[in-house]
Amino acid sequence: MYRRKFGVESIDSRQRILNQVLGLLSTVPQMAQNVREKLLLQRTAERLGIAEEVVHQQYTQLRRRENGPQRSLPTPERAVRRIDRAETPGHVTRILQGQPTRDDRLEYELLQCLVAGLQWTGLVRREIGSGDFTNPALRNIAQACFDIDESGVDSLAFTRLMSALDDDPAAKQLAVWLETQAVSKRIDEHLCETAKSQEANTTDDCPLLLRRCLREIQWRREEQSHKRMALELSEQCEGARSLDAETERLLRRFSDFHQKRATK
Repeated sequence: MYRRKFGVESIDSRQRILNQVLGLLSTVPQMAQNVREKLLLQRTAERLGIAEEVVHQQYTQLRRRENGPQRSLPTPERAVRRIDRAETPGHVTRILQGQPTRDDRLEYELLQCLVAGLQWTGLVRREIGSGDFTNPALRNIAQACFDIDESGVDSLAFTRLMSALDDDPAAKQLAVWLETQAVSKRIDEHLCETAKSQEANTTDDCPLLLRRCLREIQWRREEQSHKRMALELSEQCEGARSLDAETERLLRRFSDFHQKRATK
């Protein structure tokens, strides 16, 4: 509710959300030293992109506060700025700053569907692989999802995904952004709606929204294959007086590709 109200795009908005959440948790009876306390604080830090130790510090100070004049909590703004201004790779920064490439957008839109509908990971894994992702951070996130699904875990919790990305802080930061976007766009609702609609999707059980994202990735893969094929064909035809069997095969594939593109 606080995320929808304040947003998470700015330091100030995340600070306001943190104050609200910590204030709420501090009023819960018998929460101190409870196992849920640690899990909730960890989840809060992940969702806001704030260092976990800072969240724990602010919460501990709030718990210790006794009667007396209210004064503002020391803010974790420096910690947030440290994360925001860290030496983040360009392929992550451009997404977080709203300047993704076309390939970035194709890939993160698919991963937003996975984060919102983790039960579809197996289906996606059967149709594409992590090698279909060109952005290194998004590729690592996809691979982590696929690995967890392959391990046979019944439910792919977001916290499990975050743990799998501990060795890649940039990808972890991007995963938090993906989850935030998925929530704000209500992708989980769209997935459920299209999954239930037989008219919208009659080919398989895959939600239409996810199917569209998959097709975009698959089509891009075909385009890349076509470019390699065109280069190979050009090299084989150069200076040749007649076409051999391999060249004729490439020409047929070349023709098929353009026929598919014409009907796309």
